[in-house]
Amino acid sequence: MSYIEKNLMNGENILYRGKLHWVVFVWPVIWFIVAIMFFSNGSDTAAVFGGLFVFIALGTGIDS
Repeated sequence: MSYIEKNLMNGENILYRGKLHWVVFVWPVIWFIVAIMFFSNGSDTAAVFGGLFVFIALGTGIDS
């Protein structure tokens, strides 16, 4: 039972339950793939950029 279902008053019911489409997670996956490409390079500068892209992926994933 969800939070909303627990807090309905007598006579209230849920008419529609929305869900996120899988497309909203395309950009976080792309950013994560770019981060993996930077990490696989092996240099220190590439690792810094890889970490930056991981944070970008997390930010866009959480924002979705």
